[in-house]
Amino acid sequence: MKISVSVAAISLQFFAFRLLPFIFPSSASAFLADGSPTFARPRAQSSRMASLAATVDSVSQSPPPPVSVGFLGFGTIAYAICQGFLTASPAPQASAATVSRRSESNSGRITTEFAQASVGETNQAILDSSDVVFLCVLPQQTDEVLEALDFDAGRHTLVSLVSTATLTQLIAGSGLPADRVFKMNCLPAVAKHNGTCLLTPPAGSHTSLAALLGTLGTLVECASESRFQAMMVPSALMGPFYGILKQNIDWLVQQGAPLDEATAMVLGLYKNMINDAATKVKTGASFEELIEEQTPGGLNEQALRNLEAQGALGSYEGAMDAVLDRIQGKSDGSLRSPPNK
Repeated sequence: MKISVSVAAISLQFFAFRLLPFIFPSSASAFLADGSPTFARPRAQSSRMASLAATVDSVSQSPPPPVSVGFLGFGTIAYAICQGFLTASPAPQASAATVSRRSESNSGRITTEFAQASVGETNQAILDSSDVVFLCVLPQQTDEVLEALDFDAGRHTLVSLVSTATLTQLIAGSGLPADRVFKMNCLPAVAKHNGTCLLTPPAGSHTSLAALLGTLGTLVECASESRFQAMMVPSALMGPFYGILKQNIDWLVQQGAPLDEATAMVLGLYKNMINDAATKVKTGASFEELIEEQTPGGLNEQALRNLEAQGALGSYEGAMDAVLDRIQGKSDGSLRSPPNK
């Protein structure tokens, strides 16, 4: 819609510009070599033209109308996405949400918190109530769930959060055209509108979907499914990251620090590190430069060398390779080989 209206705006202004000298001959003074007229527009006409251009530009930039959303499966990620949709400001891009009863704790919470949310008693009822439906079931349930549903190719858009499901599998199972089937990945931070969503294929002309997902934070559109799969891997490191935080806190407690002080210290330090890195990278710094900033012979440099000597960073690479293998259906996620020592 945005593209088509913008083209219309350009055409309108072009033809108005071309025809104005003939409508108001007194305003035309000369024609350029390429045939373009030059003239001094009367103030009232100039004002009307400016008003017209502003109106058309405003229409071209207005968001698409809200859509109804549905969730087949309603676990932690689905709840976070739905919460993000329904709390978006200044105006949510989701007009209503219909969710699976399972898990009941999540469906009970969302329907209590938001009048726009309701529980669908069957998967087909959820689909029938939705323009955009999010598939949030276990990988082994994907085919069974999709094949039991009657999709409307003229209305429905399918967005899958099933990590190992392929676009080919989703298109075949739903019977929807390829331009209405997407894969998405995100973390629970989308509930607070500061998450990062991966999407493949790019939303393209599907402006309603782009606007909807844009309310959750940053939308990264991947040109290919293989790129999407690789970009998914760091999202599987949330658990390891929390594990590092816990290890740091536990170590401080072992040294005699109170738990609340240790927790505040570790969370504050890592938050500061992330913020500092983000600021410097935005101004052109590389992570190699950030590492080189560490004082030669200092504590940070020595800690990095010690971790490298124990294969800590290499073990991350091995874990990420294994996650990618599982996403691509090549293995069950086991390590390809023992991590570097």
